[in-house]
Formats: sequence, C-alpha cells, structure tokens
Amino acid sequence: MPAITDHPAFLQPADRTAKIWRYIDLARLVALLSSRSLYFPRLDQLDDPFEGSLSKAEFDHWKEVAEAGERDGTLPAHWKGRYLDILLGNSRRARKAVYVNCWHLSDSESEAMWRLYSPSGQGVAVQSSYETLANVLPAKIYNGCYLGLVRYTDHHREQMLGGNIFNAVTHKRRAFEYEKEVRVVIWFGDRGPDVDRDQVDNPLGLSVPLEPHALIESIFVSPAAPR
Repeated sequence: MPAITDHPAFLQPADRTAKIWRYIDLARLVALLSSRSLYFPRLDQLDDPFEGSLSKAEFDHWKEVAEAGERDGTLPAHWKGRYLDILLGNSRRARKAVYVNCWHLSDSESEAMWRLYSPSGQGVAVQSSYETLANVLPAKIYNGCYLGLVRYTDHHREQMLGGNIFNAVTHKRRAFEYEKEVRVVIWFGDRGPDVDRDQVDNPLGLSVPLEPHALIESIFVSPAAPR
C-alpha cells in the first residue's frame, strides 16, 4: 500500500473498502482527468483559519515549557525572551509546510455535501474507496503521502494527542464533524526554528501524479444540475 497508513496520528477506518467521495466543480474534474494528478492545497489556503491549530490544553502546556526554559538559563542566547514563539512556531510553520487533499467518508452521496460544495448545481462527486485511494497514491513523492481519518474535538476543553505536529493536522473542531473527512497529507519539509514563518516561500499547492482511471470508481452529477 503506497500511502503511509501506520503513523499513530492517522486513524484508520474499520472498513478499508468503505466508500469515499470528493465533491468538486466540473473544472476540477476536467483538471483531474487531463493532468492525471490530484491537487493538494497548502494547509493555510483552506477556508478554516484554525486548520493545524493547537488546542487550549496544548497551548497551556507549551507556555509552561517555555516559562520553565526561560527560568533555567540554559537556552541559547538568541532564543531568550522568545522561546514560546519558537515552540509555537512548529505549529505555525506546519501551516505552510503541510499539503492536504480531502475526501468525505460515506456509504452514499450526501445532500449536505452537494449543498456545500455545489450550491449552483454545477458540480460532480467523484466516488472511490479508501483502499483504492491508498493504493493509487504514489509512494515516492516528497516525504510520502499519509492517509487517515480526521478526528473532531472541542479545542477549548479536550487535549489532542501530543508529540507530533501531524496530530494538529489530523484534528479539527467539532463544528466540522459532519464532513467525516478522510485526509491525505504531504509534509513538504521544515526549515528549522529560526526561520521567519512569514517568509516561507513554499508553493501554494502541489499536484501529485496518479492514474485517475485507477482512482475513480463512479462519477455522480449533482441532482440540481440543469438538464
């Protein structure tokens, strides 16, 4: 299976043959077929401004770590007074180093997804399966394609799993629970804690080559499409 599915941050479905859906406009379908690639926008280009953010519990934890580090006098001189910003910089930089491609997990098409992603009736739904997507993603591109389910949490009250930046990328606020999202993630790379996060010049998106005819099992036209 070319996709990476054994990373602890990426929850796997009980049924790997489960159907997945991608609701897109017609232009994106044409682009998928003609370019033979999936488009991965950079995380900070998605609509949700909280993508990749830490929960309040994680923020409080890193604040305590920073305060302890500032007190013990062992920090490098150029880190003193800004250690919290450096620690939080891992999360901030991830927004410009992580690329995602998102699918909807469901046994059948969703009226809510149609209304959200094809409000004008000009869209289509590409239907595949989790297992198929995992098998057609290229194994040797960038740092690999990670695949798993998004977890939904209360960012004010619940603590995400710690220890890896992918945990923030695979968690979203409960307000998005209806999406039942399957997420493919590419880590483009990190440039270290001393790089200004606002100066990162990673591309806004990546095109990942694959064979669309191996990926697509069915295409559904919006029920609101004109005749």
